[in-house]
Amino acid sequence: MSVLNVAIIGSGSAGQSASIFLRQKGHKVKIFEKVLDPKPVGAGFLLQPTAFIPLKRMKVFDEIEGYGSKVRSIHAYNHKQRTILDLKYTDLHENLYAMGLNRGALYSCLLKRMKEEGVEVTNGIHITELKKDEKNRTKLLDNEGNDRGSYDLVIVADGSRSALRDKYHSEYSKVRPYRWGTLFAIVEDADHKFTKSEQLVQILEGSSKMMGIMPTGYRVKDHHNPYIVEGNSPDSPLVTLFWSLHSNQVDNWHKEDFELWKEKVHKLSPLSKSILEVLKKHGNLYYANYFDVRMKPYYSPKFSNVVFIGDCAHAMSPVLGQGVNLAMQDAMLLSDCIESHHNDVEAALKEYSKSRKPVLSFYQNISRWANPWFQSSNIPGFHFTRDLFFAPVTGLSKYIKEYILLIQAGSKKTWLNLLKKNGFDYKFWDFKVESSLTDKPNSSEQKNSINQ
Repeated sequence: MSVLNVAIIGSGSAGQSASIFLRQKGHKVKIFEKVLDPKPVGAGFLLQPTAFIPLKRMKVFDEIEGYGSKVRSIHAYNHKQRTILDLKYTDLHENLYAMGLNRGALYSCLLKRMKEEGVEVTNGIHITELKKDEKNRTKLLDNEGNDRGSYDLVIVADGSRSALRDKYHSEYSKVRPYRWGTLFAIVEDADHKFTKSEQLVQILEGSSKMMGIMPTGYRVKDHHNPYIVEGNSPDSPLVTLFWSLHSNQVDNWHKEDFELWKEKVHKLSPLSKSILEVLKKHGNLYYANYFDVRMKPYYSPKFSNVVFIGDCAHAMSPVLGQGVNLAMQDAMLLSDCIESHHNDVEAALKEYSKSRKPVLSFYQNISRWANPWFQSSNIPGFHFTRDLFFAPVTGLSKYIKEYILLIQAGSKKTWLNLLKKNGFDYKFWDFKVESSLTDKPNSSEQKNSINQ
């Protein structure tokens, strides 16, 4: 098969992953990143088990696991300590877990792997225009009108605010900002309390107050992450605090007395005390807002060799924690489609778009449905129904709980397989059995350890 000349626009997790998979197949790959000195941006995040497959295929799983914190359960409860959701990955498989990670660790590990594979990275180049050349390839022009070459395949992976998507694919996509976002801070888990709990905790009051505490792994040495609040324990694991906030309240929050805000957070959850002690000013937290991006198809009908992946193509609410996981799957499956179609780019992109649509639509619909239950302006009946019925309903049947767990783990594909055990072929997943698992605490011990 011929070697493809590939351009990737954007060096986030989708772009990085795509570059690695395509270089592994022998293609020539060049990444264009508009930022001169790119740094990982954003809060800690949860790698779902579905992300482990692409990570293993990229040969970075072991290194990334060393920077991660295992998360075996997700526990959501309200301000009155009433459980709303109690999901344990181990209910699907005894060795199953997710992984809390900071973006600096993922970015650094993927960047190292890109260099090993020989990916060419060009920073400080802002691609703003696409044109067809005489050979029906796509030519890239930067914001100064410079010709940056013609390519057999162009992958647009420049995030939810993609200007190229809006310029060349707007008739096939819909972009809507969410009204709610989140404040977040990443701090040192000095006493390892949250890391040892192996639990992501969410505390809610109504649907307009929500906070989360998530183990976030370890920082990369000699790599400065501006989002981490520096403390006295640089070798300690990290933990991320999330605080839900409506976008129209961000300015008011910056004007609010910081100590009074901390008292409000502590009142909702005393569990946050050790984190709040580290936070000294508004500048220790950052605000992240989100977009809902709908697209069909994921390739450009105008440019038959241009495809959109990652948040650029399907950004969604982070309520299910699927963004990075879906982005890496995009990259892996796109590479597989190109190989299966023997480098026939046009056919491969059509197949990729067709096969990817059911999965992405499913998760976008679920995210849209779930978000108001956790982030909304106290819509009448929403939080009352949630607090009263969510836990009992999930406990009615093992099939209901299994279905929710499969969604959370990232393995569900469509609504049609509602009660089928698809998605987990344990031999295929090849989860490692560790000696420590035999001595792991039970769920009640975990809850006690984190609430002490």
